Amino acid sequence: MSCPKNKIDARARYGSYQHYCIDCSKAICRQAIRCRRCSKLGHTLSKISKEKISKHHEGKGNPNWKGEKITYKGIHTWVKRNFPELAECEICSSQTRKLEWANKDHKYSRKREDWLCLCRSCHMKYDYKKGMRIWERK
Repeated sequence: MSCPKNKIDARARYGSYQHYCIDCSKAICRQAIRCRRCSKLGHTLSKISKEKISKHHEGKGNPNWKGEKITYKGIHTWVKRNFPELAECEICSSQTRKLEWANKDHKYSRKREDWLCLCRSCHMKYDYKKGMRIWERK
């Protein structure tokens, strides 16, 4: 049995007698003891439960997991999150603050050995040599 949607339905269904929330005294449906707001108060998960839920939803356990059908932006975000950023470029060994992840074969797999951590300059040169970027004059 569901609760009525408005006050007119409530009067017609229950008459003048109404039930009230035991915590905040708000008028409620007669099947309930507490209103929706008060029934949710105090329902917090423990730290252990939250960790179990987040572990369950990582990687392949997540309902939004796309596997190998991931987009270009998605795989780069995944790589930044899961591979530790190195302190220097793997080609020129410059210690710049901004390093980028470059894919070796442009098949975008989730294996660390298929990726290089490069400075911006080396990343562009690498892509030009492999034919992945075309130099255009503006």
